[in-house]
Order: sequence, then C-alpha cells, then structure tokens
Amino acid sequence: MALQKSLQTPYKVSAEYWKVGQIRVDWHNKTCHASVIGFYNLQARTDLAQILQTRTFAWNGDRFTFNVEQALVAQVYAKLKLENEFTGAVDV
Repeated sequence: MALQKSLQTPYKVSAEYWKVGQIRVDWHNKTCHASVIGFYNLQARTDLAQILQTRTFAWNGDRFTFNVEQALVAQVYAKLKLENEFTGAVDV
C-alpha cells in the first residue's frame, strides 16, 4: 500500500511514490503522528534507493477520527489523501 503523487523535494527532484514509514497513536490523548517517505518511483523503492524526503503529519482533536477496530495503516492513507499536498493522490 502506498500513494502515488508527484511532489517536489528539497533536492529539486520530484518524489512520486509515498509510503507510510511510521505511525504513533496516543489513544488516550487522541493524537496520531505519521511519517511518509517519498521515493523517486516504485522501482526506486524496490531497489532500496535513497529516500528523497520524509514528511510528518499529525491529527488530533476534531481531526482525530481513528477507530481502534479498523486497520490503522489504511486509515492513515485515507487521512493523508485529505491533506492539501496529497489531494488527488492515487492508491498503489
């Protein structure tokens, strides 16, 4: 599971393959932090190429809508697609 969307990186090269790297959830305080790592493309990810960028997102308060009974990774990907920079991203 990953997202495909071309986003500019600090290296002036676009990353088009984005995979969730880490998720931390504090159910008591209703906070979720997730990092996504960007690669040039799927082949670069498969070849274990250099990560081009890591982006971090946080959801809390009214934006924390996670359900303990559902797959957390799938919920994070769905939330990422609602973020401005990942609008229009395609599941791959």
